[in-house]
Amino acid sequence: LVLKELFGLDILILSETFCTEKIPETFYSIPGYKVYRKDRTGKSGGGLCVYVKNSVTRWYFWLMNVITRPISRTCLDHIWCTHAERLNNVKVLNIGISDHLPIMTTRIYKRACHNKGKHSTINYRDVKHLNKDKFITALKNAPWDSAFVFDDANDTVYAWYEIFNDVVNEYLPLKQKRVKRNTQPKWFNNIIGEDIKARDKLYYKARKYQTDEDWANYRIAKNKVTKTIRNAKKNYFSDKFQENKQNPSKLWNLIKNLTNDDAGKNESVKFLTENSTTLKDKVTIAETFNRFFVDPQNNLASTSAPVEIEQTPNLDPIPHVDTTFSIPPMSKLRVIELLLSIPVHKSTGDDGISAKIMRIAAPAIAEPLSQLMNRCINTQTFPSKWKVAKVTPIYKGKGNRDEKSNYRPISVLPILSKLLERHICEHMYGFLQQRNLFYRLQSGFRKHHSTETALIRLIDQLLLDLDKNKVTGLIFVDYKKAFDLIDHQLLLNKLHNYGIQGDELNLLKDYLRNRWQYVNIDGSRSPKIEVKCGVPQGSILGPIFFLLFINDLPSEVFHSEVDIYADDTTLSHSAESENEDIEQTNFGGRFVEVVEQCGVTLRKSKSKLGCN
Repeated sequence: LVLKELFGLDILILSETFCTEKIPETFYSIPGYKVYRKDRTGKSGGGLCVYVKNSVTRWYFWLMNVITRPISRTCLDHIWCTHAERLNNVKVLNIGISDHLPIMTTRIYKRACHNKGKHSTINYRDVKHLNKDKFITALKNAPWDSAFVFDDANDTVYAWYEIFNDVVNEYLPLKQKRVKRNTQPKWFNNIIGEDIKARDKLYYKARKYQTDEDWANYRIAKNKVTKTIRNAKKNYFSDKFQENKQNPSKLWNLIKNLTNDDAGKNESVKFLTENSTTLKDKVTIAETFNRFFVDPQNNLASTSAPVEIEQTPNLDPIPHVDTTFSIPPMSKLRVIELLLSIPVHKSTGDDGISAKIMRIAAPAIAEPLSQLMNRCINTQTFPSKWKVAKVTPIYKGKGNRDEKSNYRPISVLPILSKLLERHICEHMYGFLQQRNLFYRLQSGFRKHHSTETALIRLIDQLLLDLDKNKVTGLIFVDYKKAFDLIDHQLLLNKLHNYGIQGDELNLLKDYLRNRWQYVNIDGSRSPKIEVKCGVPQGSILGPIFFLLFINDLPSEVFHSEVDIYADDTTLSHSAESENEDIEQTNFGGRFVEVVEQCGVTLRKSKSKLGCN
């Protein structure tokens, strides 16, 4: 009782209790504690008593003793376990002169429980030592004509890949190499490494001899390392900022690198919690992620009210669209231009062909590749092989790493699909731009437009209204999965409305249907799942499809301006007074009606209202 009052113990274990069955439990019970006792029978003395606070969860383990040979005359020491099969090599060591012998066992693990610092093995193609002349010659002499004997464009694409991969595997066979798990930062150099070694050597010496002189030398070396690292960082980032001051993308990456905002975001998933169960198998984790990314999208689309085409706004032909869009054939020079424009750092899609290899092979494969692209255009077929997305879960940077909701999907499509998409997209964009078909205040995914153009126009309007003593009301609209829930049939109807018809529309219809995706984690793949709605993530055509899908929505909104950057929408209305704004315009009400008619879902909890 004294111990309990002084320390508030959760668990109290007493030995040598000398209790017997004749002593009632009420004699030694403590209020608020459950007591477990093991009396010594047959002899006097001994006994064990355990007090456990009622608030502590407890259960029986049903342990078994794996020591079967006495280690002393009284067998004082034990090894207890719940699963004897997980222990191996249980021994009593007959060493020393003591009667009390040591015991040991070996724990069996199916896999290493801690992989920190472990090297990994990757597959790669050794482009550095490639004989480019022989490689290009082999590609030029490949039997490309045999790929075009098929009537089905999908068969032609499959045969084309077989021919190309045969040459690639001969001159660029897959190899394996071991790489370090962690890489040094780019500002790190050999001088820093040598200074760190010298510092650590002095530290161990100071710890060993404990002299003032050794500790002083260590502190000098430590300060030197700190100063060297600080100067190396300063020089590296100063040079890079100066070098990339005209490149906003690289400049922003430098800032994130400097502030460590992306630290750990690209690490692969090690484990995942699903229904209170910890998943460690990579294939199971990948499958769980794939269902998480796709199922809500497909389910939400299937449960949404069907979009009635005749009820949607502005589906009558636009008067000033006097011609229809056509996709010109791809020439050999056009293919080379597109291949050489692909950044070499682009990730590899499901077909396994890297951008670097395609750029090297461009002069040799331009002719057969242009034939392949034109076969797809002429037959209105977007190959099935190009409609499979490889998805990687990327940590958002906050929240528990074992929760799937804290990851976003990054989708990668095959390089060759990007060529055909870019060819179609550039000509479609030109067709729409020449006819001024884009909504005038849409600043997303358009040349010479950006977030700045949207903000400048809105701020300029607010300042003008302030000068005129007007009240400006604002609604900031947030959509729920705007890109993922687009109804394909309604999108195709809108494309037809903008002059994209006939064979071109049939090709885009084939592009949208029968698309699949799988999740890849460190080479472990989930089964594929069909994606039944939305525009493809990671695609080139996806953004322009979205622009056209919402392009006519602002025309149905009266008394208000609608500024849009992709799916970020701001409605603004100016009035002489706040009451006039509310009573006379039904501010934003018509926009909500139009949006819901098109099957787009508003996230009302995140949409905000404000005024100047």
